[in-house]
Amino acid sequence: MPDCIDCSVQAHHAVAPLLEPLVDLGLRQPLGALVVLMFALYALLAMAGRVADRVDPPRPEWRPDPIRVPARDRVWRFRNGPRGGI
Repeated sequence: MPDCIDCSVQAHHAVAPLLEPLVDLGLRQPLGALVVLMFALYALLAMAGRVADRVDPPRPEWRPDPIRVPARDRVWRFRNGPRGGI
């Protein structure tokens, strides 16, 4: 077991100089780096969507023309019209 710990410590010390630029970029605050990464990913996907819409625009929504129905004749409740005798 101590050999495994020594190997992992040596591996960490060997990789640490390679990871130093990443630490400067914000890995000391992983939540902030994750937020920045998510905003960058969102911006990239939004731009890709706009490029895709320019290359192959979406089809216009298809709607049939409204049907023209003639107006109905008025139906009065009274025999002689609205002012007729009751």
